[in-house]
Amino acid sequence: MKTYIRWLSHTTARWATAALLAVPAAGAHSAPVVVDFESLANLTSLTTQLAGFTFSNARVLQAGTTLNELDFPPKSGVNAVLDDGGALGVRFDTPVLSVGAFLTYVTPITLTAYDSLDNVMATATSLYGNNGALAGEPGSRPNEWLQLSLAVASIARVEFRGIATGSSFVLDDLVVDAGDPSPVPEPHSLALVLGALWLARAAAQPQGHTGRPR
Repeated sequence: MKTYIRWLSHTTARWATAALLAVPAAGAHSAPVVVDFESLANLTSLTTQLAGFTFSNARVLQAGTTLNELDFPPKSGVNAVLDDGGALGVRFDTPVLSVGAFLTYVTPITLTAYDSLDNVMATATSLYGNNGALAGEPGSRPNEWLQLSLAVASIARVEFRGIATGSSFVLDDLVVDAGDPSPVPEPHSLALVLGALWLARAAAQPQGHTGRPR
């Protein structure tokens, strides 16, 4: 009987541990993704080359060749993206929590977030009308950070809009936060784990007399 109890205790404890590990940890959070465009060739028309994203009106420029880095320096590396022919759009395969990027521009920029039904969720605007390194407004600096963040991951796409015909800004280091991929455990999952732990503890207790009359 004692051998059976020890076996039950060990088996139940192992099962409880496995159940605990199987439950997603509350508050787990994926790291934001930074897209720096460095893997793309100069003058690439950017559409679906980067997994998880679909771009529109976006063309890669490279410092030292097609990009005037003296006035429009990339935030990192040598590549940045131009709004080519209209508002630069980014659509996500899965809705995200927040989107931001570093922009250098010659006109005020508006960032707009949309949900999957194309409803406007939020907007943000640049601080200046021109923040070029050489010709920018007093107090401005190149690569201004512009971001939109929501309480839930519902941003299906964003638009960075300057001049209607484009060629009004360059964008670098797009930062996308998908939010929390691991939801808080559901009540029935917690109940299973707690029940398993109780069984493991009960099975480990010494099996003495119950005090009841025979």
